Amino acid sequence: MKEKLLPTLLAGALLLATGCSKDSYQKGEGKYSLMQADLVEAFTTSSATIERVTTDDGEELRLETPYSDSWASRPDSVYRAVLYYNKVETSGSETVARVVRLGQVLTPSIRQPAYFKEGVKTDPVRVESVWLSRSGKYLNMTLLLMTGSSSDYEQKRHVIGMATDTTMAHADGTATCCLRLYHNQAGVPQNYTQRTVVSVPMAGVKADSVQLTINTYEGPVRHTLKLGKR
Repeated sequence: MKEKLLPTLLAGALLLATGCSKDSYQKGEGKYSLMQADLVEAFTTSSATIERVTTDDGEELRLETPYSDSWASRPDSVYRAVLYYNKVETSGSETVARVVRLGQVLTPSIRQPAYFKEGVKTDPVRVESVWLSRSGKYLNMTLLLMTGSSSDYEQKRHVIGMATDTTMAHADGTATCCLRLYHNQAGVPQNYTQRTVVSVPMAGVKADSVQLTINTYEGPVRHTLKLGKR
């Protein structure tokens, strides 16, 4: 079940390649039925290898074999990723993970609308789920993007970003940060569905909750989530 993630950071938004029909975050089946999949923070060493990760449930895992990839090339850094793995029995107290695959996850920064030179595009998507990580550090969503191939598909990319409209003050003294998903279909054919996970860092959000608006094929939908300590 080797999958290929093709996200690239560009001008504060994120591009998704169209030539991949596999889901970017799914549980294993068949011979991989015992495999686990978790969103994690992956930590690179001074030599830019990943030797440990922390799951969104707060579990620390040591990788059985150090992992390296071009998307995690900065030393002593933290990357958002999805880890497919099997736990390895050990005699010690640490938990060891045998990596099946470790892939980068889209992490668009929250931007003011003026940042997007052509305006905040809201081409429709389908939404499978929206949730906060247990730590409150990330607003996660699973999107179902319509994609496909064409004669010039290599030049066509979805663009995913996140815009903030305003922060609403409430009578009880709390505040809600209003967000909008930026999505530019960018001419990508709509032949089949690709599941894609997006994690938005919440560190800079000064509010008690977020209200996320996503334009779908059935119209705009809103998700309101309470922010805890981050």
